[in-house]
Amino acid sequence: MKARIRHAVLVLLAVASAFIPSASMADRTRVVDTPAHDSESAAFDIEWVKHGHAGRKLSHVISTYDTWRVADLGDNGTFQINISPGADTPASIRRIIVIYLEGSKLAAKMYNVSNGSEVEGYPEVSRPTSRSVRVTFPKRWVRRGIDAYRWEALFAEQSTEDIVPSDESSILHRLN
Repeated sequence: MKARIRHAVLVLLAVASAFIPSASMADRTRVVDTPAHDSESAAFDIEWVKHGHAGRKLSHVISTYDTWRVADLGDNGTFQINISPGADTPASIRRIIVIYLEGSKLAAKMYNVSNGSEVEGYPEVSRPTSRSVRVTFPKRWVRRGIDAYRWEALFAEQSTEDIVPSDESSILHRLN
């Protein structure tokens, strides 16, 4: 009998803990694109995006439906991440990160749009999978006294773009 009660309590605690926000849950948000496959460039059609932060670094990941080679990006377009102020955030944090092909490698630049589009810095770029790209950069590039910002990701090619989220909203990234 005691074993059954102990088991029931453990199950109840496990279920309850799934609904209690933890620090790691607060750090990450994943948004799936709808409608699916809405880009003319199938290889670069964005499936989902996510953000996170750990310590002094922020990261954003863009994942596509199909696999793609780094060399294919050069002729097809660029990935971009648009960072904009939240409701209570000064407009001075407006940034654009452009992910592009430089030689045979992926590179990224963050532009400070609020300050005449000067280069704020060069985020680290990596490929977690053959369908995704991640940029990582210091919080101080956008933080400067704010608790959150909004962002969206897109793939831009000559005549079209695929934006996530596609419902004209943006994703809130809380920094605390």
